[in-house]
Amino acid sequence: TRAAIIAAIRETMRANGDALARSAHEETGLGRYEDKIVKNRLVTERTPGIEDLAPTAVTGDHGLTLVEPAPFGVIGAITPSTNPTSTIICNAIGMLAAGNSVVFCVHPLAKRCSMETVALLNEAITRAGGPPNVVTCLSNPSIEMAQEVMRHPLIRLLVVTGGEAVVRAAMAS
Repeated sequence: TRAAIIAAIRETMRANGDALARSAHEETGLGRYEDKIVKNRLVTERTPGIEDLAPTAVTGDHGLTLVEPAPFGVIGAITPSTNPTSTIICNAIGMLAAGNSVVFCVHPLAKRCSMETVALLNEAITRAGGPPNVVTCLSNPSIEMAQEVMRHPLIRLLVVTGGEAVVRAAMAS
């Protein structure tokens, strides 16, 4: 179930979040290692999961309205070099809780730590009985590859974390 998958992800990230923070700091040279630990812990514990996705019903003089969350399908996500691991953890928890899969277009300066994070996510997902590779990332990230993902007809939603230029590119897609 999705609840078991999210629980497995949280457990895995509790065990590996500090090492991922160190990997991100060593690879990118950005920020402070201690701050990256805090961010990884924060998103692991506080990112909403399935508990925020309950169906609701509203009745009144004009009838009954039923609101049920439904997945988008495949989400394209652009991640920054500044907080690569915490962004991936946060995005993956929310996106998977909602029943989606995700293709991460990671920042080229954070390729190794991002791939480590995605590998750990997939290990947790399959250990909990989920399908393999519902979280993926491009092995050779580039601006051109990110643009392809942003324009791909099967990508139903884009989630972009980054600077003005990447946000502008996403808005144009």
